[in-house]
Amino acid sequence: DASISALQASRGATISSGGNLSIGSLQGAGNSNLSAGNNLVASSLRLGGANLTASAGNQLRIGAESGGVILQAGNADLSGTNAILLQNGSISVNQLLARSTGIIALDSVQLAANQSLIQAGLSSLTGGNTKANEGLLQLRDSELQVTGLLELEAAGTIESLAGAGNRIQAGALGVRAGNRIDLRTAQLQTGSATVPFGGDSTLLSQFRSRGASGLPSNNQPNAVFQAGNALALGDLQMGGGYLVLRSNAMSFGGTIASADPLFVNIRSASAAPIQIENADFEADGLGLTATQLRAFANPVFAFGGSDYEGAIVVGKNGAVDLANTRASLLFLSTDSVTGADQIRTGGRVVAVAPVVTNTAAPPTPPPQTEEFEPANSSGKEIEQPRDEDEDEQDGDGSSQTAGRQSGGGSIDEETSSELALECS
Repeated sequence: DASISALQASRGATISSGGNLSIGSLQGAGNSNLSAGNNLVASSLRLGGANLTASAGNQLRIGAESGGVILQAGNADLSGTNAILLQNGSISVNQLLARSTGIIALDSVQLAANQSLIQAGLSSLTGGNTKANEGLLQLRDSELQVTGLLELEAAGTIESLAGAGNRIQAGALGVRAGNRIDLRTAQLQTGSATVPFGGDSTLLSQFRSRGASGLPSNNQPNAVFQAGNALALGDLQMGGGYLVLRSNAMSFGGTIASADPLFVNIRSASAAPIQIENADFEADGLGLTATQLRAFANPVFAFGGSDYEGAIVVGKNGAVDLANTRASLLFLSTDSVTGADQIRTGGRVVAVAPVVTNTAAPPTPPPQTEEFEPANSSGKEIEQPRDEDEDEQDGDGSSQTAGRQSGGGSIDEETSSELALECS
């Protein structure tokens, strides 16, 4: 074991211990390397613009009881095999990299950085890890300000603990957890920088080719939240408006808005189906209600994705009422989209998916795009376009299909691989 109360190192320092290493304060102007076979504990590390590498075989803890500066460096690379604890003070760095296979906890910390990656538990980010302490990232009463990209990752859970709350402000924000993300008590704000994962350029191309409006100009999102099992958000204010949400359960406890037009790509974490209803219901997969969707300010929703293999079902229990909004809803799946005509909104509805056919129907026709005028408030029928081949088949009754009735109108999803609906 080694213990140092205070150290001045103008050219930096390299300090290593096979057991525990305790440092009261370290001040220097050169790059420094600290390592401990077991626990590494430091109260204050001030290196100016020099770089710091600190590693512990068990637990790495940096913090002070009285607050103040606990870490100042150029680039800081922190690793603790079982835990990293940062507490009670400010951290000012160019880049922060913090990695642990166990727990990372930020308690009463004010972080200022240009870029940061915080990873807890690196075994999996997609497998639905439910072990409480295997890949756990916790925030309590902390403020994270990152001018560029901030990435928070955990193989298990990322959570904002109750208390005074947490504030996260980043140019771009990427949050991924194998099990659960719970940021209901965190105030989130993002800018116009982009996240290098989560985007779907093919999805955007599909809808651009169909004249959909409100799509982002860039192919990479400004914020991504991806959880294997459950995702919960509070308030989110965005500069750039491209948001990606991926989980098998979602809840929204605040308002989600953007300075730019808000484009939200929502899909389940796997190939689980997506179902949208007007009121609460038991979902087999990702279930969303009209109330949840109203948490978004003037959005364009895109449900599914270019590689999404699950079914999308809308309004199985009746019409989905978004009539007092300007929300547009876009649907894309390699499986099927049913019930798109059940949406009541002031925006646009576009569905792109393979056809849904009767078992007794003839072979599926080639993919095609059909435009429909919506039923108006008086219940005017929706006129369905037909071609000459269909007229000839209808004459001998060989190609009869059943249309879905809604609001006095009918949309024949069975005869089309793509739907485009204008709703009012």
